[in-house]
Amino acid sequence: MIYSGVDWSGSPGREQGPWLVFAIVHVGATDLPSLELALANARRNLGRDPDYAFKHSRAKSFVDVHHRFYEAIRRVSWHAHVHMLDKAGWSGQRVKGSRGTDCICDGLVALVIGCPIAVVAHQVLFIDLPPTEASTVQSYRTAMRKSLKGIRRTGFKNVRPCPDHRQHGAIIQVADMIAGEVREHKGLAGPFLPELRSRVRLV
Repeated sequence: MIYSGVDWSGSPGREQGPWLVFAIVHVGATDLPSLELALANARRNLGRDPDYAFKHSRAKSFVDVHHRFYEAIRRVSWHAHVHMLDKAGWSGQRVKGSRGTDCICDGLVALVIGCPIAVVAHQVLFIDLPPTEASTVQSYRTAMRKSLKGIRRTGFKNVRPCPDHRQHGAIIQVADMIAGEVREHKGLAGPFLPELRSRVRLV
């Protein structure tokens, strides 16, 4: 079984710049405990509480957090796909009155379609939303399933809400940090991402 976690950086509105960046991180079931342990060790080395969640927006001003985080995830097995959605281009293509949730949904669909069959078909996807947003998660799942069916591909076995502080939240935290870093540097640039080019692919 492959577990994937998806998160995004930015908002559909214009106040946060031109890009809305989506990242999905894939981890094999047998590698998930190693990822969780790596982040736990990074928290301890930073002197953070055990329930501290790595978030790009929170860590932006703390270089040591980024160093410890990327040092930790380099030691474990995972890979990721990233989609950069141009909000102006999206708005120009959509009908007037489209909502922010439509923008997020379209970004998620584009991201998943760009992923290999092996990490999608019959696998599990966690989305960084609380359980109270189950109906939103279901709408995203339906959109992804229909789009994949349209190109004769099989969708995820299960799509679940998963806040970054819950069980399996380590995947979400990695997705958050990567999405934020890509958005900040407008691609796979900056001090950390170039070393991960073999693991992170833009789609």
